[in-house]
Amino acid sequence: LNAYHDDPGAEHYTRGNASTMSSSLCVLRLESPVPTRFSFESLFDNAEPPTQSMLTTITSYRNDVMASCDRGSPEAVMSAIERYLPSLLGMISAVEAAGPESVKNHASTWTPSLTPKYERSAVSANSLHYELVMVLLSYGLAHRNRALALLTSPLESDPTAYARAANHLCRAAGVFERIRTVELPRWHQRPASVQPLCEIREDLYSLLATISLAEAAEISINTAVRKDTSPSASKLASTLYHRIVLILLVSKLCVGVMTSFKQAETVIHHAPENFIPMLASYASLSAGIFNAETLKFLAVDAYKNNQYGLAIGYVNAALRTIEAEAAKLARSCPPQLEGINSQLKSKRAELADLSARYTKDNDTIYFEQVVNVQDLALPEPRSVTKLVPYEMPPPTAVPIVLKQGGGCVIQ
Repeated sequence: LNAYHDDPGAEHYTRGNASTMSSSLCVLRLESPVPTRFSFESLFDNAEPPTQSMLTTITSYRNDVMASCDRGSPEAVMSAIERYLPSLLGMISAVEAAGPESVKNHASTWTPSLTPKYERSAVSANSLHYELVMVLLSYGLAHRNRALALLTSPLESDPTAYARAANHLCRAAGVFERIRTVELPRWHQRPASVQPLCEIREDLYSLLATISLAEAAEISINTAVRKDTSPSASKLASTLYHRIVLILLVSKLCVGVMTSFKQAETVIHHAPENFIPMLASYASLSAGIFNAETLKFLAVDAYKNNQYGLAIGYVNAALRTIEAEAAKLARSCPPQLEGINSQLKSKRAELADLSARYTKDNDTIYFEQVVNVQDLALPEPRSVTKLVPYEMPPPTAVPIVLKQGGGCVIQ
């Protein structure tokens, strides 16, 4: 879109989206649940030494997960879980094959992070399926937090950072979808102790997948705008047809992101118990921001098509939307929403300046009546991001051999 050098909207398109927008890209940081110590050696009495040794190894893998979830980097969390998962899957198969009479109490304990009244309370369940769900949740959240880390690094030092961040978010969505559609349905008998937790509800994972894909789409839009406002952009951008098609495409992508965040709002609204309040605020504010982004791109498109009254109507509607969202954070802004707050401030300044320019041109040159765009339909939504399906690693065989008189033998 370097072809926009000849109109007042060009500077805003470049400055507002390729520069300030990139610095305020927002991925909501969600803390990982944290496990407490658990010994797989305690599951079986009279285990033979080779079995005992294997169980000790699996316990050490879990201890690594515990340490990384508590204070490690996203990469450390992912690495520890990838090392632990095959053994955990093997243990689930071994415990199911052994039967309840051969297995001692195997309560898994985690401190949840997404259920408000349990955020600081350890919750136990006598089920390795609970362990698996919490491990996979931690894995998906680690992908999200890795994406956030990539977005905070200088783009000049790592040109692939945005693409990798979007990929991590799509992979996170795949993990959440796996939990929702496969792991939770196969966990038939859920202990009463975990019933109040959001972490074992399908709607939470639908929400997390939707938000992750919306954030990935936001990055994709930003990347596309950066490329088309760079000095090396294709000469094709100088054609009127390309300008119109590209701006309308970006508008549809913004509508797609807005629609996703509104879907997330709907999930939260209909949930039987509230999720952490931050999710609701984040989804609502993000939907408002991308409603305003859509209106802004439609304003730029209208101006390029010599529809000056329509352009002013769209940009003023965008400004009102941003101001309404900013008012929600005026009294108090939690640290987790500081990125959203930065977006609102930069976009308000950008839209106010663009509105002033368009209005000045219209008042001195074109004299068109400003159009009320409230009842005008937005473009059809479009998305360019899809979740990356998550496939479980093959389970590690865990042969359980017990000393004579210690129960059944599993090979």
